[in-house]
Amino acid sequence: MDKSWITMPRNSPAYDHGVRNFIEFAFQHGSVNDMILCPCPKCGFHKHKTRAEVYDHLICKQFPKGYTIWYLHGELHPQQTNYVSSSVDVAS
Repeated sequence: MDKSWITMPRNSPAYDHGVRNFIEFAFQHGSVNDMILCPCPKCGFHKHKTRAEVYDHLICKQFPKGYTIWYLHGELHPQQTNYVSSSVDVAS
């Protein structure tokens, strides 16, 4: 997933599009009672907010530049692997 928008100016169309994509991802993978932890500098991942509140906060305040793996919003670290157990019948 492209996250280059994180470092772009907040008034750029790419930043706005990125914020909207982040919000969609976060609400699909990490929402609780239709709220997520707001990553803006004011909330600092400590306050749960609605979609509209998170959007407003991230447009008025910069998205954290170091938050490129959204682990608090449901994204797995690229090095994590999900193993699926399977049973294999081996004929003797």
